[in-house]
Amino acid sequence: MLTAPEIATGLRPLLEQTARAGATTSWPAIRKRLPGLPRLHRDDESVILWLVDEDRQDGEPLLSALVTVGDRQMHPRFPAIA
Repeated sequence: MLTAPEIATGLRPLLEQTARAGATTSWPAIRKRLPGLPRLHRDDESVILWLVDEDRQDGEPLLSALVTVGDRQMHPRFPAIA
């Protein structure tokens, strides 16, 4: 089973690609692109997104902002992640 840091390491390039495309994504779309990704509880999703942004350089945007829910609404835990 993958650990949270391993999942975050795998997710970061996907979110960087999403950012370059000027797009957003969702957890279902992420799971399609990362087939080994286990289903995660929303709390676990938050931890993963926090870990993705933990290594960013000063001034870099938060990649976690690109992960949306429903009809492109902000992830409900984004304020806590940010």
